[in-house]
Amino acid sequence: MSEQIRSISEGTFVIGDTNGLTFEAGPGISVSQPSEGTVRIANDETVLFENSAGVSVRDGITCSENPFNFEELKIYWFCENDTSKKIDIISPAYLGKNNKFNLSYSMPADNFENMNYLYLRNCTMTLTTTGISLRNAQQAVLYNRTVTIGPESSEYAIATIFKVVGINRISGGNA
Repeated sequence: MSEQIRSISEGTFVIGDTNGLTFEAGPGISVSQPSEGTVRIANDETVLFENSAGVSVRDGITCSENPFNFEELKIYWFCENDTSKKIDIISPAYLGKNNKFNLSYSMPADNFENMNYLYLRNCTMTLTTTGISLRNAQQAVLYNRTVTIGPESSEYAIATIFKVVGINRISGGNA
């Protein structure tokens, strides 16, 4: 049996010189070479927090590692009785001096027959090296062309977070 046929049957056959190859990947994809002749392609995502029941940011979210170690964060959340999870993507590098970001939504009044009301709710968060905390929650209520703005003390404007995913790990982090 020739050497080439034997190497094919043993799974060791190599076509050409693979040492000169360069692999590149787009955002969210990681390419590594864990051993000679092996190339691993995977999502460059790390789950930093996950809770299937969700946790109110009023209580704070503690991440498994520093969120500033990633280019972007995917935050899975909802407010009020909204069962469809929203996904917001933030970039820790561009949050600015106070590391603040917003999770916002709008909705008509609970009583859909009375369409004179519209709620605009905003939950301002602070990203820290250990997780996410509530900074402020506000709502604006539009009623018959009159707007009332004030702090939101109920759970309605307080985001419930289910999952935080870090995307594209940064060597040395952003902090």
